[in-house]
Amino acid sequence: MEYKDLMQRYWMAETSTPEEQELHKQLLQTDSPTAEERAARAMMAYSASPKRNININLHQPKPKLWQIAVATALCSFVIFGIVKFFQPTVYGYYNGEPITTLAEAQYHADRIFANLAQAELPTEEELLNKLFMLE
Repeated sequence: MEYKDLMQRYWMAETSTPEEQELHKQLLQTDSPTAEERAARAMMAYSASPKRNININLHQPKPKLWQIAVATALCSFVIFGIVKFFQPTVYGYYNGEPITTLAEAQYHADRIFANLAQAELPTEEELLNKLFMLE
C-alpha cells in the first residue's frame, strides 16, 4: 500500500528527493510495469538526465499597441472587402425598390423613353412663353 501511496504522491508533486529515490528503486525492480509505472520511470529518467537549455515560456507577451492597430485595420479591410464584394450594384430605383440587374435597368429605361416619345410635349414657343411670361 505504501508503494501505491508513494506513486500517488509523486504524481501530485508531494514527494521529497529521498522518497523519489526509493520509488525509483521500486520501479526498477518491477518486472511488468503498468502504464502509470512506465510514465513515472520516463519522468524520473528525464529528471535525472543532464539539464538542457530549453527555454519554455508559458506566458505570451502582451501585444503592443501597433500590433492591435494593425490587426484592427486588417480586419476592417477584410470586412469592408467582403461587404463590398457581396453588395449588389444598384442601377436605379423603381417604386422605391432597387434595380440590381442590368437587364431590368435597360427595360425601365426603354419604357421611360417610349413614354417620352408618345407624350405630347409643348412646342418651343409654348415652353418659352410659360417660362418667361408667367401666364
